Amino acid sequence: MAVARFAVPSGQLSRVVPLLSALVVASAAAAQQNLGFEQERDGAAPGWSVGGEGFEVRVDPATFFEGARSLRLSRTAQAPPGQNEFAVAGQFIDAARLDGKVVRLTAAMRTRGVAVGYAGLWLRFDGPQRELLYLDNMSSRPVRGTTDWQRYELTAPLPEGVERVAFGALLPGSGTAWVDAFEIDAVRYDELPPPPSDVAEYVESALDLIQEHSIRRGDVDWEAFRAATLLSVRGIETVGQSHAMLQAALQRLGDRHSHLIPPARAAAMQGAGAASGDLPWREPQSHRLSATIGYVSVPAYVGTNPQRMTRFADALQSAIAAVDSAEVCGWVVDLRRNGGGNVFPMIAGIGPIAGEGDLGGGVRADGTEHRRWYRDGRAGTAQAGQALGGGDAWAASVSGDPYRLHDEDPAVAVLIGSGTASSGEATALAFVGRPHTRIFGRPTAGLTTGNFPFALSDGALLNLAVSVMTDRIGRTYPGPIEPDVYVQESDADLPLAEQRVVQQAVAWLNDGHCG
Repeated sequence: MAVARFAVPSGQLSRVVPLLSALVVASAAAAQQNLGFEQERDGAAPGWSVGGEGFEVRVDPATFFEGARSLRLSRTAQAPPGQNEFAVAGQFIDAARLDGKVVRLTAAMRTRGVAVGYAGLWLRFDGPQRELLYLDNMSSRPVRGTTDWQRYELTAPLPEGVERVAFGALLPGSGTAWVDAFEIDAVRYDELPPPPSDVAEYVESALDLIQEHSIRRGDVDWEAFRAATLLSVRGIETVGQSHAMLQAALQRLGDRHSHLIPPARAAAMQGAGAASGDLPWREPQSHRLSATIGYVSVPAYVGTNPQRMTRFADALQSAIAAVDSAEVCGWVVDLRRNGGGNVFPMIAGIGPIAGEGDLGGGVRADGTEHRRWYRDGRAGTAQAGQALGGGDAWAASVSGDPYRLHDEDPAVAVLIGSGTASSGEATALAFVGRPHTRIFGRPTAGLTTGNFPFALSDGALLNLAVSVMTDRIGRTYPGPIEPDVYVQESDADLPLAEQRVVQQAVAWLNDGHCG
């Protein structure tokens, strides 16, 4: 289970969701049509919208579960760089047509050679402004390999304010998947049996963690919240199936950031080497913008394995060292494409420019404050009042001696935008309040809460928003970080030197700092 607003996208979800949105808009005139794909027009399925670069989505008259046709989703070529690497088919219905409290989507699916990624069904709820209220794309229970026809079911409680329900199939991976015989309806809770005891205990333990630690704990009617969540798991048979319902509960909190990480992805986040192969990071980029100004990008980083964090921090400090010199007196730090993840290797890597000491932190619902710090190549956290960088405990570090700038107190221009989210925003706040520093660009995504991963019994992680972020001088950020200098980002695809936000940052650095 994953949601579109994740600052750190789950797998390929950040690329899947925009296309799903476009598909359900395109299929506005085709509500609940041709669910068995018996209608066909030149290989296309009337009533369905489809898409996917490097994939083919067509009606197949040779393979079917019932009737005489199915829909085939298959990879045909590697997607071009920057394109969506998945196939998807979808349509939607008006939520008012569903007479019930629990939406149930079923369909038959078979697969062949799905060795990378997975195949699955998807179910999405949209609000009045077409905003995402809920999405289950089976990422927590993926279908892989070669499988025979089998019916799959997705169920979800229908939240208040849903105006339309979208559904379909997707293949974010290799190989081929066939789907057939879709059915979508709604049932009432009292028509569903209570969950087994192990499922009920699993959900109760998750609710205990949410109620105790959520940043919203003082704003929620917990008796009603728990009752609604326990009601939503009626009809569930396994712990894995409850992930979607817990994700829906986390979305009801309204903090925009809490989410559940399925066991497989949690293992990849905590692993090293092959275990984390589906969580690569974009390599930091560094350049000389002039003889006196250096540039470095800080990419997103996902994962908690100490060795991987060190490799990331080393890569970032090496990128800085590659362009530093005695002449460099100013830096442009680019966070516009940093969607978040784990802030500590980012801080450990960018520490030579951010500087040592207090780099911001967060405040929990009970008022407890913690501070992030950087010192001697290490990054960590401490409770307010404790010595920053003291003791032997830290969260991330470089492998050897840290790099130190020739000018250890440079002027810094930080670039932010709507793609700066979560830990990307925390990294931006590490510079807010720093002397000789200015923020350029557009407001950030506004996922300015600190999340903590609580482990559940099956290996899933309850990644819960537990604090509101603060900057170096203790100011809280309940929403987006606003730049000091607003600059439109419409030219972000141009070379760096031609981008207006970079030009304005360089002009400021040259004006009294590096001029």
